[in-house]
Amino acid sequence: MLAKSTQRQIWLKAAVIGSLWASLEIVIGSFLHNIHMPFAGTTLGFFSLSLLIAFHHKWNDKGLILRAAIIAALMRSLSPSAIIIGPMVGIFLEGLLLEGSIRAFGKNKLGYFIGAFATLSSNLLQKVVSILIFYGFDIVVVVKNMYHYALKQLHFPSLKLSTLLVLLLTIYGVVAFIAVYLGSFAGKKALLQANEKLTIDFADKTNLFVSNPNRKQATWLLFIHFLIIIGGLFTLSYAPYYLSILAVIIYVIAVKYNYPNSFKRLAKPKFWIQLLVIILFATLFFNGFSSKEFFNTKGLLAGLTMSFRAILLITAFTAISFELRNPVIKAVLYKKGFSQLYISLGLAFGALPSLLDQIIKPKILLKSPVKQIAHLINFSDHLLQSFQNESSKDQKIIIISGKQREGKTTFLKEVIALLKKENISFDGIIAEGIDKDGERIGFDLIRLKTGKSYPLSTTIPTFNYTQYGPFFFNDNIFQEVNSSLKNTTADLVIIDEIGPLEIQDKGWAPAIEQLLNNNTTMIWVVRKPLLERVTNHWKISQAQVFDIGKYTPENLVNAIKKGSL
Repeated sequence: MLAKSTQRQIWLKAAVIGSLWASLEIVIGSFLHNIHMPFAGTTLGFFSLSLLIAFHHKWNDKGLILRAAIIAALMRSLSPSAIIIGPMVGIFLEGLLLEGSIRAFGKNKLGYFIGAFATLSSNLLQKVVSILIFYGFDIVVVVKNMYHYALKQLHFPSLKLSTLLVLLLTIYGVVAFIAVYLGSFAGKKALLQANEKLTIDFADKTNLFVSNPNRKQATWLLFIHFLIIIGGLFTLSYAPYYLSILAVIIYVIAVKYNYPNSFKRLAKPKFWIQLLVIILFATLFFNGFSSKEFFNTKGLLAGLTMSFRAILLITAFTAISFELRNPVIKAVLYKKGFSQLYISLGLAFGALPSLLDQIIKPKILLKSPVKQIAHLINFSDHLLQSFQNESSKDQKIIIISGKQREGKTTFLKEVIALLKKENISFDGIIAEGIDKDGERIGFDLIRLKTGKSYPLSTTIPTFNYTQYGPFFFNDNIFQEVNSSLKNTTADLVIIDEIGPLEIQDKGWAPAIEQLLNNNTTMIWVVRKPLLERVTNHWKISQAQVFDIGKYTPENLVNAIKKGSL
């Protein structure tokens, strides 16, 4: 099993390849779409495969291509409107098949060719499967009858589908051979050139599971939408057409009401034109165009059923894409060992605007593909270093953890005393609990640098104070101290404590965000039940946690002195 540091490095490399791959998919894909180039999907696959093969000459870690495919697929497919199933599956298959072929046949021309050929060929299978999923098996009857009708009208001799398939596979074989040659040549050329630098201004690292502040998310809704897909498809297949269509319409209205501004695909005229064409062709060709009736009622109903099947699936996937952003699911991913994927994906999303702005030039790629792909490879080392620097920020977090009223603040005070003895400069805040008759009635805040004390909260309702739970907080103190901590020059900052307010991006959250961006070493005090939620909220994966029941203040200070963070 790979060591954690090795896994982390592979995932960062995957973020580099995945972000460049996604940039190419977005820019070149849009360019090919805008010029209405025939076989745009095959052309895009050709360039993507060339890029991956070129990268494999530089980095050949096992599992790297598959990891990069996962990141690129999520970047390409997770949009605010809906999960785009086609690109997601296509990109993932490219990585899976190429990775599998290289492992089976080795890092050589044969391994690359078989992987590239399998990938391009899978595009045809993917399209067929996608059409069947969205429109059902009735579409097969329509297409078959259209095919025979077209041959008859063109006075073309009978052309077997098997012959047509062999012709397509031959074309894919030629394209795969060229992709292998181009990618290998570009990869070798890049290794002989000096690395190029680029400026990466990280946007706010995209949170894969962004909560919508206007509505609450519920994990159970995710499963409900999956069940609706199953039930809806069954209803469209077996229930009377008027009942099944009515059920789909009601579901679409419900989703539209609960997920505003989420129907970009359904709003496109092209989508509705496509459905009208399907209904028309189903009406004309469902019975093989043998009937004397211009419109065939059975074909019309089949076309309507296929169209509403597509509408149901697009609507359901739209709703599912929003529910996937539930922070609960994010927490599950972290718990199940997917934190490196999450962190790498965030880095890739954060770098995407800079990459789109600086490096992908469609016309250059089409005119000089070897030059442009080598150009992308030459950026990779600098991009990897940027990702390493950005991801290292979460390694400078020390967390003091324990149960409520177990002695976390007392532990922290002993740490502070030791820091002073060691002449380690620090800044920050400490919350002193105020008790009366054995009950906590409030907190005073002490600024460690100045020793100044502030009345932070109380259980007594107070004018202009904001209530959170049983306490009323002085928001002016939050504003003043946050502003001061943001501008601190200390190398070590202590925050006592971080809890539900900060998870909601309130309390000390503004200062914490700025200090994280400044790469400042921090000591956080966090109650044990909230530890996972806090680390997940700020995507902290490398923190050192000192459970006050297992460690001493000396252990913590020694960790700081050794610079082990």
